[in-house]
Amino acid sequence: MKKLHSAGLIVIIFLLSCKSSSTQNTIYNIPMKDASTLQGTWQLKAIPGSSNAFEKLYPKKIPIIVFDLEKKLASGHTGCNSFSGKLDKEGFAIKLMEPITITNRFCSGEGESIFIQRLKEVTSYSIANDSILNLLKGETPILAMIKK
Repeated sequence: MKKLHSAGLIVIIFLLSCKSSSTQNTIYNIPMKDASTLQGTWQLKAIPGSSNAFEKLYPKKIPIIVFDLEKKLASGHTGCNSFSGKLDKEGFAIKLMEPITITNRFCSGEGESIFIQRLKEVTSYSIANDSILNLLKGETPILAMIKK
């Protein structure tokens, strides 16, 4: 009977140690997953809440953003001009810092101004399935992007 209790105690201790180990791994992997999924090139897919037709806003070239988390930079193009700026990121909070450097080519339509204005308003982000990036103003999606 004493051997049965000892064996049961060993099994319980083993199971508890496995459970606490997996909890720690989950906690430590969240920031690494967060950072690696934002890193890279994203292409604009939609402008939630905009009454303008996406295809008319960007008839020739669709805007992209490249996040370089190591250098703390965001760059890309607006569908017309190139841009870059310093990136402030902490957890899921994100902000493209002023001044934003942008080339000065003439751009017809209002696609570029809408994209830049929304980009300046971003306060945080969320990522779904490692391939869909929602840039948020508060809790509201204002730019939807796909991983390139």
